[in-house]
Amino acid sequence: MPRLRLPAAARGYSKSWRRGDLLAGVTVAAFLVPQVMAYARVAGLNPAAGLWAAVPALVIYAAIGSSRSLSLGPEATTALMTAAAIGPLTAGSPARYASLAATLALLTGVMALAAGLARLGFLADLLSRPVLVGYLSGVALIMITGQLAAATGVPVTGRGS
Repeated sequence: MPRLRLPAAARGYSKSWRRGDLLAGVTVAAFLVPQVMAYARVAGLNPAAGLWAAVPALVIYAAIGSSRSLSLGPEATTALMTAAAIGPLTAGSPARYASLAATLALLTGVMALAAGLARLGFLADLLSRPVLVGYLSGVALIMITGQLAAATGVPVTGRGS
């Protein structure tokens, strides 16, 4: 039977880091709960779905992740891309929407795991900084315009961005 190896970050773990890591975990959890609920709404899902999605992802990364300093969690871009990808396919059914969102999340996780095993991380270096800044600026504009009505109470109408 093959021996189970600890992730690289766990092999060099010092017991003196426990207290700080516990405090960091509690702090991140305090921010994570409202964040995942809000991003679930942006993605078009029930806020509780954000909680159900975040916890298993963090536990899995803690078990097999390779970096102590990698920030892992929900992102606005992921929420927007989920809504854009599955929104037109749901025919207005909340149950179908949730099912497709879960399927998309699982497929994305499998693809990320496969890319990690194939050591394809170097591909991220091929994206230039201006492309990334433009992408994130576009996402910010989409999120701002999408939330104007909720933030100001003024009805916003229009077609497209």
